[in-house]
Amino acid sequence: MLDKEIETVCNEWAEKVAQDLYVSLNEALNKEGRSNDQNAALHFTKNIKVDNGGAKVQILASGEYWINIEEGRKPNSKQPPSKKIEKWIKAEALNPQKIIAEIELKRKGLSKTNRTLSRPKKKLSFNEAAKRLSFVIGRSIAKKGIEPKPFIDKVINEARLKELTDSLGEVMGREITGQLDLSNEFRNIRISL
Repeated sequence: MLDKEIETVCNEWAEKVAQDLYVSLNEALNKEGRSNDQNAALHFTKNIKVDNGGAKVQILASGEYWINIEEGRKPNSKQPPSKKIEKWIKAEALNPQKIIAEIELKRKGLSKTNRTLSRPKKKLSFNEAAKRLSFVIGRSIAKKGIEPKPFIDKVINEARLKELTDSLGEVMGREITGQLDLSNEFRNIRISL
């Protein structure tokens, strides 16, 4: 009976935290005043384990790249995998053919003979253009890095943990302490009570 009440409190708290993490992530991505909003393809879910009057609450990210948003990437680091960037290009519904054509035009500029814009020699297939674009994006990320866009501390902090421990304390009839673990080996967020 008590375990069920603990699980209910943890579920409600974790659900709200997962929603708030998603909102905070998207605010961090859009705070630079970009004209086009981008929503992260990440989602956060909860994992609750209740036993012997205690609980473990985990907030799990649906993808690994949230850590690169939170902490950024250093310049002159290893190039990210092209396959993952290709997947992102498709998820964001970008037009790699158009982007590659624009890059080519900027690089080549005006023709020396008739002062018109140079045209690419052949039109690339979507997949070929996505491969080329993913390489260009990956190379840029490796060279320039990615600025960190912290979003976790706005949602998960000591005050938020206190909300959970206070709610659980009321259910259990005693004072509860909790501990945040934001650096475990799976790079997920864990709260132990």
